Amino acid sequence: MIYVDDRIGSVHYAKSLVPLQIERLEYGDICFEGANNQLIGIEVKKISDAISSLLSGRLADHQLPGMLALYDHRYLVVEGYYRPNPESGLVQIWRGGSQWRDQGITWQSLEGWLTTMETVGGLRLRRTTDARETVATVMALYHWWQKEDHKSLHVFNTAADAAAIDRPGLLRRMAAQLPLIGWERSVDVAKHFGTVPRMVNATIGDWMEIDGIGKGIAIKVVKALQG
Repeated sequence: MIYVDDRIGSVHYAKSLVPLQIERLEYGDICFEGANNQLIGIEVKKISDAISSLLSGRLADHQLPGMLALYDHRYLVVEGYYRPNPESGLVQIWRGGSQWRDQGITWQSLEGWLTTMETVGGLRLRRTTDARETVATVMALYHWWQKEDHKSLHVFNTAADAAAIDRPGLLRRMAAQLPLIGWERSVDVAKHFGTVPRMVNATIGDWMEIDGIGKGIAIKVVKALQG
């Protein structure tokens, strides 16, 4: 199953992805489970959003740590037509017609940031020109990861994987996706229930025993788990 985040910036990719389920993802725009229970997360950024993330630090400071903790393998897809200005070296984005618009950041800076995200941050980089190509790329990755006979799967390691010694288990991953739970609160949820079956079968009262979870959140969580 391919899961697509239900927010505006992501949900339009769902049109051509199968098998599909739309729901709120804590981190990443798209995710799916591959062979051997590998969990794959994909962050898609249009080139303008990628530049904004470079300048604001949002991807490195917020999204990347969550993806590193949640997913076994992570991809960053940068979507759009862009090039270096042949005269100034600034990044230019295609605006249609015959218009290239400077973005106020150098090509060297952008490529340096992308290299850091890939080499140090553990995000495998893919570039696409438009949403259609992004969907095709996601489907190609999905089918690749369903196969169990890739010898390379046994040697895939990144600096980020090596650093993530305390990789969270399935219980915490599931809890993080529940309504109003999120990644930080999933720690308390995992400690409280201990196993996936106990969490799934818990009552509203059981959930309210967890610090910070009131009746409103408990009702939403139980409703989500039961169906």
